[in-house]
Amino acid sequence: MDSRIIIFIAALTALGVATPVSAQRLHSGTGPAPAPAPVVRKVPPPLPPTPLQCDQHRAVPHVHAYCVSAERALVQGESRRRGAPTPSDQVVNLPPMGSADAKALGAACIGGTGMRRLANGWEQLRDRQGRWLRCREG
Repeated sequence: MDSRIIIFIAALTALGVATPVSAQRLHSGTGPAPAPAPVVRKVPPPLPPTPLQCDQHRAVPHVHAYCVSAERALVQGESRRRGAPTPSDQVVNLPPMGSADAKALGAACIGGTGMRRLANGWEQLRDRQGRWLRCREG
């Protein structure tokens, strides 16, 4: 009688009616896997418009010129590493935001960047090469 049961189970398995249970078909009762946590990139703080303070070297023209070129390379290289737009070569004097001069001019220096007032906000000023305009409050 035992041999008939074994033959019967073998026949059902061959026909595909009875299949052994595998671990791949077992499912957990814990629910779906949690979503992966979002990756947060820390953005480094912006560089000041004049990190080397080259104005202190105006008495010696060749030192001042070298300082300005080194400062330009420093600021532009840092913006490239961050994937940000390239800053301009020159630094202009603009009134600080909120002053009477800035309201009359329609432009201000905000965080070392020249900005122009629009009806619904601010627009970043750019030079002729399309680089953003650096400024100092003055």
